[in-house]
Amino acid sequence: MKIKLLHIGKPGAPFEAIVREYSRKISLYADFELISVKQARHLPIDSTVKTESERLLANTENRDFVVALSEEGKQKNSLDFAEFLAKTEQSARPIAFLIGGAYGLSAEAKARANLVLSMSQLTFQHDIALVVALEQIYRAMTILRGEEYHKQGI
Repeated sequence: MKIKLLHIGKPGAPFEAIVREYSRKISLYADFELISVKQARHLPIDSTVKTESERLLANTENRDFVVALSEEGKQKNSLDFAEFLAKTEQSARPIAFLIGGAYGLSAEAKARANLVLSMSQLTFQHDIALVVALEQIYRAMTILRGEEYHKQGI
């Protein structure tokens, strides 16, 4: 399975160590690439969103199954998310997850997405969203392999 996770900017402290660790763990299960794209600065909000979204999309390919992470997207629990990854893996399409910057993703980026997915109805700072996305991808990988990481209630 090929997975790309594209996000805006470099994660700041204390997130960078967590991002490195989960990226390493995911790489044990999949061909994983974490791509940081340059943050747009000193632009009006609408131009910032447009520029950052274009930069994210420039790192995707036509055959990628693009997942835009956005609070208004569809929600899945961890088991459903793992099932989604398994089905996408069977299609042999690479998956590209997009995490927008401080102001989110453009309507064009969401329209390009094959799936708009919400991690929560809450809004997360983009470094936190990155960590949550990485953890959930890793969790899904362990679920698919029947490993002990994911605990279910009785």
